[in-house]
Amino acid sequence: MSAKIFGNRLKQARKAIGLSLRNLANLVGLSHTAIQKYEKGET
Repeated sequence: MSAKIFGNRLKQARKAIGLSLRNLANLVGLSHTAIQKYEKGET
């Protein structure tokens, strides 16, 4: 699976359960910037 596809799926799943970037970041122990990069396929 490419990073871009993973990022799109991550963003869809996050939004489907009503989490903000910051909320998800806090739950998984990453910065919101890291989550944002994953969602953009940059990581």
